[in-house]
Amino acid sequence: MSSNLSTNVASNATDGSLNLVTYAMERDIAKKVMCIEDTLKLASAAKIKFVDVMNVSRAHELEEYISAIKSTGVGVYCYTAEISFLGNIDRLLNTLKMQLRIAAVLGAKLFLITPYSGAADERKAKSIGKEQVLQVMAQYFKIAVKEAAKYGLRVCFETADKDAFGLCSSADCKQVLDQTPGLGLVFNTANSVACGEDPKDAHDALKNYIVHVHLKDIKLAESDQKSPTQPLAPDGRVMQDAVIGSGIIPVREIYDSMIKAGYPGRFGICYSHAEGKPYTLTQNSANLLQYLRWLK
Repeated sequence: MSSNLSTNVASNATDGSLNLVTYAMERDIAKKVMCIEDTLKLASAAKIKFVDVMNVSRAHELEEYISAIKSTGVGVYCYTAEISFLGNIDRLLNTLKMQLRIAAVLGAKLFLITPYSGAADERKAKSIGKEQVLQVMAQYFKIAVKEAAKYGLRVCFETADKDAFGLCSSADCKQVLDQTPGLGLVFNTANSVACGEDPKDAHDALKNYIVHVHLKDIKLAESDQKSPTQPLAPDGRVMQDAVIGSGIIPVREIYDSMIKAGYPGRFGICYSHAEGKPYTLTQNSANLLQYLRWLK
């Protein structure tokens, strides 16, 4: 596996600024067809130096990550924590402090907060209205920035794939960013589609706030069985993850323009695979190659 993947990736000229976003492999780990170390091995075989990871909450998971970092030489760059800003304040603060400690132990550089969770938060966001949501976001991000400074971590949020949370459009993102000194943005190349904004326009409007990028492609599909958690385009079609280069997002164009403009940060490959079916390390290796072909 490693030899195959390394050989194929070596044929692509890269500048070494790529991370592997490992969120999709959480279900493979849960189904015990992959382990945490395998996710870092996958990155190492692809000559990717860093991973972006999410929600390491159990002691044994933290120990596995520490061991895997040592054995593979692959580091954690962006640590993502799901911390609802629309729920109980005591739970918010306790979770924030716990997740900051974990991110620091893992040696992360960025602390990405997803400040909402599930259908309940979406219903609450809709009930209080976007302007109130934006005020809540700015209020608690200020607290997070202050707490993270104790650990030397940069707090950021990712452009959302649902407009109800107020972090989807460039205008709403700028409002929160301008109210929160020290807060950074992880620009997702696809998520602005949810609020009807062209990804290139969103990038141009937000480029001065970007500290990290998640390279994501999507396809728009009709569906009669929409889940409440599925992101939707304004016309009601489902935003489905796609291999980079096979969807509707001009990922390569955005990537090239940022490199040309001298963007100094890193890019995370938003890797995914078919839902409902766990993938082994070998299967993920073969699938990842499809994501890396856009680098040619």
